[in-house]
Amino acid sequence: MIPYSIHRPMGRFPLVCAVALSLSSPATPAFAQENAVSSPVIVTATRFDPPIPGAPTTVVTAEDIENSPGRTIPEILSTTAGVRFSDLFGGVNGTGQTPDIRGFGEPATANTLVLINGRRLSDLDLAAVDFSSIPRHAIERIEVTRGNVGSVLYGGGAQGGIINIITKSTAPDGVRGSIDGAYGSDEFRETTVSATLGAEGYSLNAYGNYLITDGYRDNGELRQKNLTLEVRKKHRSGDVFANVGLDDQFQGLPGGRIVDPSKGQNDLTNPSAAQTTLDFASENGIATYVGGSFVLGDAVELLVDASVRKKDQISDFRNSDQARETELTTWGLTPRVNLDTSLGGKRLTGTIGTDLYYVDYDSDRKRFPDVAPFTRIKAYQFSTALYAQNTVQVTPKLATTVGIRVERIAFAAGDVAFPGNQGASGFSQTTFKPTLTDTDVELAYNLGLEYDVTNRFSLYGHFSRGYRTPTLDERAGTAFALNTFKLENQISHEIEVGSRFRLGKVDVDARTFFSKTRNEIRFDPDDTTTFGANENIDPVHRYGIEGTVSTKLTPDLTIRGNLTAMKAEFAAGQFEGNDVPLVPNYVASLGASWRITGWLNLDSTLRYESQRRLANDEAETFTQLSDFALWDVKLHGAYGKLKWSVTANNLLDMDYQTFGTASDTTPGRYSVQTLPGRTMMMRLGVAL
Repeated sequence: MIPYSIHRPMGRFPLVCAVALSLSSPATPAFAQENAVSSPVIVTATRFDPPIPGAPTTVVTAEDIENSPGRTIPEILSTTAGVRFSDLFGGVNGTGQTPDIRGFGEPATANTLVLINGRRLSDLDLAAVDFSSIPRHAIERIEVTRGNVGSVLYGGGAQGGIINIITKSTAPDGVRGSIDGAYGSDEFRETTVSATLGAEGYSLNAYGNYLITDGYRDNGELRQKNLTLEVRKKHRSGDVFANVGLDDQFQGLPGGRIVDPSKGQNDLTNPSAAQTTLDFASENGIATYVGGSFVLGDAVELLVDASVRKKDQISDFRNSDQARETELTTWGLTPRVNLDTSLGGKRLTGTIGTDLYYVDYDSDRKRFPDVAPFTRIKAYQFSTALYAQNTVQVTPKLATTVGIRVERIAFAAGDVAFPGNQGASGFSQTTFKPTLTDTDVELAYNLGLEYDVTNRFSLYGHFSRGYRTPTLDERAGTAFALNTFKLENQISHEIEVGSRFRLGKVDVDARTFFSKTRNEIRFDPDDTTTFGANENIDPVHRYGIEGTVSTKLTPDLTIRGNLTAMKAEFAAGQFEGNDVPLVPNYVASLGASWRITGWLNLDSTLRYESQRRLANDEAETFTQLSDFALWDVKLHGAYGKLKWSVTANNLLDMDYQTFGTASDTTPGRYSVQTLPGRTMMMRLGVAL
């Protein structure tokens, strides 16, 4: 067996690999609109329009994002009930941050589906979605739906929940624009530019930013450029659009800090140092979307869009003489019909559609980026799905939803050895022929209801089935050659009930849930294969409560808090009754928003997470990651065309970690990703 240091899944390529190799609600001001007494009103044509009765959905608006002391999308969403993030590289501007909804821990990336305008951003590999590549100024709102209830509309990978980022799509008449700059701790510098043009039914939106920072740690540098352009034309029965997004990024990979009591080693005494001083990852990508909406009658609207996303990645693990160059291209076609009609005298709304996605993956494996590869890993995946989800307004007070989805996923993968490298590291094929092939047909369904008892009190709930198929990295494992075993599809069933009510000035949304997952896919470093393997494990149960409370004490002062108390545990097998690693039992936030004057506002959040087990510590023999509380404060305002803000994050300068890995070979030895202490940032902008 090789050292445990490289036993982590290949799937976190390229970013998470640095962690492995180093070892050889929202609280205001993101006063996201939790469903208070009725479902949130969503105004653009996505598949969550109208909202799903029985679904626990939160809407974070552009205003919430603007006011939040959180500097990144993950920091903002971390203050919504039931949502947390693991920071794999210090969380610089949202890079390497993995969302975890409903407690999946280490494989959360594959169980939380991230969308942009209803289109999948989560890819065939296990690489986390880079939230930093999405300009904050371009976001109209973010919809967060917890649990697997969204599987009918969006397919596999939504077992924990869905994060749907909706970008701005229209522009007012005339020319408008803005520019702002920011400077902060760790030589953080950012320039953001936005421009809109509206005239005679046409609209143009453009957003771009440039960011550079040294990062909190040595070898933690980040350089990033993003640009988004969209043109939209209204016509008599709808509109048509074209959108293109470009991003370019370089990230140093400092690795995890090691604690090894057997050697008296404790790198946490110097948390800002690098474990891997030469490792880095770079990525550039382009995404293109075209489509439109067409009203076909009083009751039918057709929506069609097509997309092509391409990203090129280079990762250089110089400290371990490994390098990869990966190209991943995803084509998508997602036509659907929105209905608003009647059935037996009852209003019926819903969506019927099909999803077609084709993914092409090529990854060259090398010793160094500037040398010839010794092999190429190739993979293809084609998925086709039919789905329908319809809501019937049974009575003025009662709405019910029924949804079903059938999806076929065909997959093939293999390797090609380059001349002179046949047999090297297990690669022997000189021409491509699939080593792994698989075809699956899966089913998702949802039954939901919402009952308005009074105009101040409503009940809701759902029963749903979701699924996910193994990703490329899970099928291939961490070995240099592709594994030949077959993983079963992961299946989850979930039941949830909740209520929304108003007591005086206080809005409350509380819910309880239970889910059972079978064939859950997790990595076992002690598997009999050379490098460990991903496996289907015994059932896992997740259950708990989530609650949000908000009140407007005065016209200018709002208080909001939320609490999640949950248990994620192995329900059978060797670790029956033990906690799922990296899942805290308690997550809470408290926030306040005070509009002092037109040019001075104060927003503050306090966020708490309890202890959680290290990755690999299913046996519960290692020390736990400590609990922590983070206090963020933002002073901001506007005067004429000028906007300003001063933000302090982690004001109490707390030492904390959200991700760590236990050794499977050395008792007591573990590695953690250290995170920044107190940071400051100043921002100044002007409307043009």
